[in-house]
Amino acid sequence: MVEQRAPVVAPDDLMMGLLPQRVHAELPRMIRFLAVGALTALLSFGLYALLSRIVFPNGNRTAEQTVATVVASVFNYLAHRRITYRSKGSHRVQTFRYLLVWTSAVLLQAALFWIGHEALEIHDFVVLFIITGMIACYTYLIHRLYTFRVIIHPNHDATPV
Repeated sequence: MVEQRAPVVAPDDLMMGLLPQRVHAELPRMIRFLAVGALTALLSFGLYALLSRIVFPNGNRTAEQTVATVVASVFNYLAHRRITYRSKGSHRVQTFRYLLVWTSAVLLQAALFWIGHEALEIHDFVVLFIITGMIACYTYLIHRLYTFRVIIHPNHDATPV
């Protein structure tokens, strides 16, 4: 019996073939993610500006930013589930997973905001701009690999992994 081996693929072949194909295949989802993220950021920034500059001008900036994040996050979950990932998985399971990821992202964002605004005394909107990009990268990867990951089994409905 002759053993068949997979062809050896040089690293250059991977970079020139497989990687661009994967990025190209993922590009529509990335664009939808960015569009939903941009709308979420506008909602979050707008609500923060409303709370911090009009409703409670002398209020606690970290608390106001956290409230804006919570409201924007509800929109974010619903939009990503429907638009970005077009998920057909269990709403209950994905809501739980989203809440786990959301909690870690909110805590990370609040900590980074406190460090930037309170400890380092950087202008609040500058801090928000910087950490928004960081949190976007973090949540895209986690949502793609965990929250909205669904395996389609033959002859069965979509089930979360």
